[in-house]
Parts: sequence; structure tokens; C-alpha cells
Amino acid sequence: MKRQIRKNVHKRMCALILTVATMFGGFSTAPALAASNLPVQTEGVIAKQPLAQVPAIAICPPAIALANDPLISLGRNYQELLDLQPNGQLAYGTNNQGKKLSHVTFIEKWFDLENPVVAEYFISADKEQKIQQITVKFPKGSDRTALIKQLSNTLGEPEQGESESGSPSEYFAHWLKGGVTYDLQDFGDSLEVYLLPAFLQEAAQYQLPDNTYILQQGLADVTGDGNKKRVSLLGKRFDGNGLYMQNLYLLVEDPSQTEGQGILVKLPEESDGGYGAEMQLHDFNGDKIPDIFITANTGGSGGVYYHHIVTVKDRQAKLLYHPAEETQLNITGSFQDNYRATVTIKETKKAYTIDLKDRQSAYDEGEIYKNGKLVTPVETWHTSYNLLTPVDVNNDGVYELKGLQTIKGTCNADSIATATSLWKFTGNQWQLLEADVKCLE
Repeated sequence: MKRQIRKNVHKRMCALILTVATMFGGFSTAPALAASNLPVQTEGVIAKQPLAQVPAIAICPPAIALANDPLISLGRNYQELLDLQPNGQLAYGTNNQGKKLSHVTFIEKWFDLENPVVAEYFISADKEQKIQQITVKFPKGSDRTALIKQLSNTLGEPEQGESESGSPSEYFAHWLKGGVTYDLQDFGDSLEVYLLPAFLQEAAQYQLPDNTYILQQGLADVTGDGNKKRVSLLGKRFDGNGLYMQNLYLLVEDPSQTEGQGILVKLPEESDGGYGAEMQLHDFNGDKIPDIFITANTGGSGGVYYHHIVTVKDRQAKLLYHPAEETQLNITGSFQDNYRATVTIKETKKAYTIDLKDRQSAYDEGEIYKNGKLVTPVETWHTSYNLLTPVDVNNDGVYELKGLQTIKGTCNADSIATATSLWKFTGNQWQLLEADVKCLE
């Protein structure tokens, strides 16, 4: 029915609404979620799953894309880098084989700093000539404390401290984010940051591909045995230069034990990929043991995310939440005369009226209304979650989920309202605590 209605609306409608609406998209409804078991791998093999169709993503202007996410550059052929940023200067070195291309130097803006800095993109010595390291050099006299604070705004809190005796540097700070390691070294008279791909070194021990990246790491007792575990969010790049990560995994390891003895958890095949995958550690089920909340942008035009919550208590992996059985509001509605829409939340049976007068001109031109009279029936529809955020509403240490969905009118670009919801994990399922609908201002 929704498709039929949208076909009846003039194509120019979306172009008109696009100028006044926020871009979201996609819609789905799903039943409440009960916890389900996940496959766990300690030493055996989890079979590789076929990749679902990967959505397109808009490419940022080269200078912005390369500086904002170095993973785009690392592993790319240096000539491709120059095609994107033609203002680089080539630097050469010599060895017993003669003159060799060493690196390409750019002047770029990094880490939201006010002024541009020198960035050197080092090139592998083999025939592939790929970017294998980026060195960012800061001006002499830069304040280390201020610089670490600035980088932390982008990368999060670092591991930092005095360098070991005999090291050429005096102080270090280390970050890991999105498949890249950032190592700041203070040499006394200069500050530099070295960027390298964060490959999982023990990938072969878990029978994972060599190009498996560590996207994020945390330290917490997620199994309940009293010992902190290293929790790693892993992903495999869909291609050599893109940011889409397929086959997302969780790896839970005891730092005091031999490598390769951890718990490897593969996310469900239909939702185990995305852009900008991140995790948070919170207790959702009230057992006083942190669970693992994972989110990843699907990459579609709708601004919709995949969300998973995994518990590994007693080394048994179980899904508390995942997209295939997503708990969300079911909202129905339709346009009415006088530039209004009425919508009802099925779970609460509460109805809302949405004022559409701010888009009267566009609706009239699109032949949805004529003199305030509805002439083309329109049923509203809604997205899946654009945001699903862990919140501790009563400060008891047990987290709830706050969801945000978008209600649509004539087309994907026609966002007319938002729906919020608050959910708590009770027993073996998510219980709705509250819900509301608000018009978009």
C-alpha cells in the first residue's frame, strides 16, 4: 500500500520536500525481541558467510576524506593518492639498489587543529607501492598537553605516559580508533604522530583473514569471573580502500593467557557490516556484568543504524538485541484535510496530530492538497532506528535504550515528525517504558 501511494505522488514532490526536510529513510516494523544464542568460537572455525549487498556511500572531497579518516589512504597506491590530492611532493631515498621513492608530503589539516601541518605518506618498497604509514609532524614549540587534549577530542582517551628508558622520545600517547593506531611521540624538540593500520596480529590463530582490523578495544570483566578481559571489535574491509566493514566480530581475551584462547563471536550474517562501527560496555540485563553494545551505520540514504547487544557471561555468547528481531515502535497514520496528519503508536494506542501547514506550498504544487482539501491519499510510514542510545535513566547502573525513529509522509525526503521510545530489558525481552511523537520544527 505504501509503495502504491508513493507511485501516485508526482515525482517532483520529493524534490520540493527535499528543500525543507531532513534526509532520513527506510522503514520496517518488527516484533519484540527475545534473547537468542550466538555461535561462539574458541579454537574452531566459524564458516564464512556470504556478503549482503553493500549500500553506496557518498565520497567526501579528497582533502577532507583523507584527513578525516586515514584508513582511506592506508593501503592505497600512492598514485591514487596523488590523483585525489595532486599537490603532494615526492621524496626519494637511496639504498643498495639505488634511488627509491620514499614518501609523499602534503600540507593538510588534521584533528580539527586550526592550522595545517606536515603529513608524510610513506610508501612500501615493493612493486605495489602502497601507503603503509602516515607521519603527522607538528610545529616546533607545540604544547604537548594541549595537543593530546585536542587529539583526544577526536580519538577518545589515550594510553599515555613517560617513555621507557633508552627510548628516543620522552613521552608517548597511544590511541586506537576505526582500524587505525595513532602513536604520538614527544622528542623534546618535536612532536610527531605515527598512523598505522590496526591489523589483528593473531588473526591466523582464529582463522580470520589477514586484513582483519581492530576497530575498537575496551577492558572490562564481561564474563563475570572477576578478571578484566580485553574486548575487541573487529571487522574486515569490503575492499582495499573503502570504509565499509563486513563480517563484524567480537573478540574477548584474557590478557594474562596465551593468544588464540579468546572467545570469538560473529554477529548475525544479515547485519554484520557497516560504516563507523563502535561499541560501548554497559549492563543492560541487571546481572552487574557489562554487556557489549555495538552500532554501525548501514550506509543507506536513510541514516539508519544496525544495533546489537551481546552478553558473554560465563563465556556463553547470547544476543540481547539485534536488527533481525528489532524492538521498535509500530506507527500508523495518514494525511487529513487542512494540512494535518494523524498517527497512532500501536503499542500505546495513543494518537497524535501533526501540523503540516509549513509545507502547504509544496503539497499544493505536488497535488497532494487543493485549497486545504486532501486530494491524494497518503499513508505515513516510519524508519527503523536512526538512533538507539544507551541511557541509565534512574542511575541504578542498569542501562535502558532510548530510540529515535522518523515518521515520513509523501516520500523519503518528507520527514514530518520524530518518534522517541524508551525500552528496558526485563526477563527475557525488551519492555516499552514510554513513547512520544513530536512534530519536526
